[in-house]
Amino acid sequence: MEEYGMPNFGIMRAYRVTDSRLVMGIHPHIERVNAVIIARSMFPLPVVEIWDYKVDPRDPHRIIGLERFYIVYPSNPGEVLTEHFDFKFEMFSWGKRYSG
Repeated sequence: MEEYGMPNFGIMRAYRVTDSRLVMGIHPHIERVNAVIIARSMFPLPVVEIWDYKVDPRDPHRIIGLERFYIVYPSNPGEVLTEHFDFKFEMFSWGKRYSG
């Protein structure tokens, strides 16, 4: 990742995105998404900068590319990711609830 650069300022979260699906048709095949994502808030702007590091499909410890793009709210993050990856994403959030 150091070869491609990394964000070094701001509030960030890192994610590993892996998924696959069978695509039926004349030539059935499996589509895959394999990436390491760093999402950096551009607070106070309603913008999140996405650093999308592509992972080598043969070596899960090797990064082979980087793309950067932005999610500008109030856009739907699931739609932006679906368009970027050309893969259907649905967004959900796991959270903790506190009572007391």
